[in-house]
Formats: sequence, structure tokens, C-alpha cells
Amino acid sequence: MEYWILLVIVITLILFIFSFSFWRSVKEDYVPAQIFTATFYILLSFIISLGIFYIIKIHSIWIIGVLLLFGLFSASKRTGIRFYELVDEFVGSLLLSLIPLIIFVIRLEEPSFGVFYIILILSLLLFHLVKRRYKSFLWYRSGRKGLSGLFAIGVFFLVRSIVSITKPEMTFLLDEYDIMISGLISFLSFLNIFILAKE
Repeated sequence: MEYWILLVIVITLILFIFSFSFWRSVKEDYVPAQIFTATFYILLSFIISLGIFYIIKIHSIWIIGVLLLFGLFSASKRTGIRFYELVDEFVGSLLLSLIPLIIFVIRLEEPSFGVFYIILILSLLLFHLVKRRYKSFLWYRSGRKGLSGLFAIGVFFLVRSIVSITKPEMTFLLDEYDIMISGLISFLSFLNIFILAKE
């Protein structure tokens, strides 16, 4: 019972922090209706993925990822917010909102969850570092938003794939094809950065 109460509190914190951070990052460029609609689609996909994870008991990080990607595509199409810009603000807000997971890191004493959390914090730091400086990168001629989000995703899954190879027991929610999928996502993220830089 205590676990579920703690889970509800943490999820509520995650949803609140994400919503506030996302609103704050896009409020200067978009009207409230667009922000609300985008937030709704993203949170809906997140809640559905949690339902699949905890109720249907399909414990796969990729189910969550696919549903969140679908939510981002839907939000972009419905609101007119550019997809890469949406990815940028989504990743920054998501990484920040997952900080309350430290409660579970401490409580569960699960090494793989601890490694996941360290990679998460590393990605968050890199995201903000790149976001502050990307316009000064000589090779990134387009100056378009999306670089910091894609870079954070690329690094996160690159490190995850390396950990999966070297220390599989330390990989949180390790699947059979985790190494290949993580490596592919990392490659596609960096490839999209290259494409964005040329546009």
C-alpha cells in the first residue's frame, strides 16, 4: 500500500513539473490553446503507457517510447508546433520532471535503476549545456531548434547501449534486443542532427 501511495505522489509530481516546465519553455512563442493541446496529447500518451506498464504488466521501456513518440506526432500535427521544436522542449521538460524518481532510487536500492538515474541526470546536464550554446556552433549553420533534444536522446541511448553490452545486469528494463534498439535510436538522433544542421 505504501508503495502505491508513493507511486501516485511521484507520478503527480512528474506530471506537474513536466506541464509547468513545458508551458514555461514555449509560452513566448505559442498561444495557450496550442500549449494546452500539445500538453494534453503528450500527457495522455504518457498515462496510457503507464497503464500498459502497471496494469497490463508489459514491462518494456520501448512501449513507453513508442506511445510518447505517437503523442509528439499527434501534438505537432494538431497544434502546428514544429516537430523538432516540440522534441526539444519535450526532452528538456521530461528530463527535469523525472528528477522525483530519486525517491525510488533511494527506496528500492536497485542498482540498475540507480545507473538509469545517473544517465538521466547526465543527459539533462548535456541538454541544458547544448541548448545554451548551440547557436554559436559553427557547424550548426541552420540554428534550428531541436539540436539539444536530439543530442540528449542520442547520448542517453548511446550510454544505455554501452552499459547493456558491458554490464547487462545494470541496465534498467533490459529487453532481448535492447542493445540494437538503443544503438539505432542513438544513431538516428545524431543523423537527424546532421540533417537539421544542413537545412
